[in-house]
Amino acid sequence: MKYIAIITYRNIQVEVKVTNILISGIYELPEFLKKVRTVYKHDLQYIHQITDYSIEDCEKFENGELPIMQSYLSDFVIAYKLPKKIIKIGYAEKETNTQSFGNEYTKKFSERLLELRLNKKVTQEEAAKKIGVARTTYAGYEINRSEPDIYTLVKIANYFNTSIDYLVGRYNKTE
Repeated sequence: MKYIAIITYRNIQVEVKVTNILISGIYELPEFLKKVRTVYKHDLQYIHQITDYSIEDCEKFENGELPIMQSYLSDFVIAYKLPKKIIKIGYAEKETNTQSFGNEYTKKFSERLLELRLNKKVTQEEAAKKIGVARTTYAGYEINRSEPDIYTLVKIANYFNTSIDYLVGRYNKTE
């Protein structure tokens, strides 16, 4: 049996057929994501594993605190076998810099973070443990998929004995 879910986001509305009556209804996209997750009794750790976005970002997507990216939606709809047209209502990476995909400072940050880690001869796992994040979160920083909050940025600068200005490309000297 098929049921209908109407999902609105960014003034775009999609109507999709769903197989579970518990997720049929009318939703804003963040509310829909949370509803699907809770109906299937999954926690944010599961969502992190299927999307590779940090648990914090997954929670912010569900709370409407961050723009929801198409890349996130793509992984989400595949995992839950939802219609792919849901993806189109998310933001394309080029439309937003919440994850700052095109920002010169975050690109420089990713490059310098990798360079500093390789110079220190440590693995992503070792660096991640020292600054208190998951290895996948740290890897996201190195590939410019995500960026740290200010507190984590300070921890990174301290760990690599450099300045935040150097990390983000404002200065070219490490000290």
